[in-house]
Amino acid sequence: MKNKKTIALLFTLCVPTLTHALSFAPDTIFLTANNKSECSAMGGTFMEWYDETYCTKEDELSVFMDVNQRHAHSEAIAYVKSNGIVSGYADGTFRPNQIVNRVELLKILVEAEYRQTPECKRAFSYTDTIPEAWYKRYVQVSSCLDIVGGYPDGSLKPDQGVSVTEASKMISNAFQFENNTKSDVWYEGFINNLAIRGALPTTIENIESALTRGQVAEIIYRLKSGKTKLATHTLTSLRLAGGTLDSSAIIPEDLDLNAELDAFMEEMGDDEMMDN
Repeated sequence: MKNKKTIALLFTLCVPTLTHALSFAPDTIFLTANNKSECSAMGGTFMEWYDETYCTKEDELSVFMDVNQRHAHSEAIAYVKSNGIVSGYADGTFRPNQIVNRVELLKILVEAEYRQTPECKRAFSYTDTIPEAWYKRYVQVSSCLDIVGGYPDGSLKPDQGVSVTEASKMISNAFQFENNTKSDVWYEGFINNLAIRGALPTTIENIESALTRGQVAEIIYRLKSGKTKLATHTLTSLRLAGGTLDSSAIIPEDLDLNAELDAFMEEMGDDEMMDN
């Protein structure tokens, strides 16, 4: 009898520990359900653990194995994939947090806007590109359309990461946005072009940041789908985030965001959303 009482006591003491030891996968979604039937109706798995019940569901993956629905840019990545703008890597990944390089960005821009554009006949030669590389057509089309022009030393730097300032220029050129900002700072107008269209996701750390593949997907998604009311960076917020906004910063005194927005709406037309 003493042994039975001892076992019962040990079991009572251990139950709370076992309850707290219950763990779930990081991507588990918890659903609100009162019973097994309700849980099943929502596609979940019902579990009873002592006096507690759980209805769980594994987070569904997006179109790439490394992008689930909790990723900040999952919707944008799904959009660019479904529209044939990106295809990802051979291993089934997209690598959304990887820095995008210059030729990758050119490929995305050409696939987004100029997929049917024939390769122009003008010859473009850069000192550091491989003639038969996978990016040949994208570099040729981008150069022909003045999306990119290379560096003064004749190089393109194809594998170099792209900063938000450089990307803003390339994207503005690709979408043929007019530069309505009067400033001596070369990148301000290009960043304003994207900011007034709500296209600069707040996941961008600061104005000196290199863009990730996920952030580029987000920018393209917003521009192509007309999602102009999402949280966005501005030129000022990017500078503040990077600590570059001070008394010596060159900020155009005549920058009027309302005027910029009016010009943008006139460009789009009163009853027509952007279809670029």
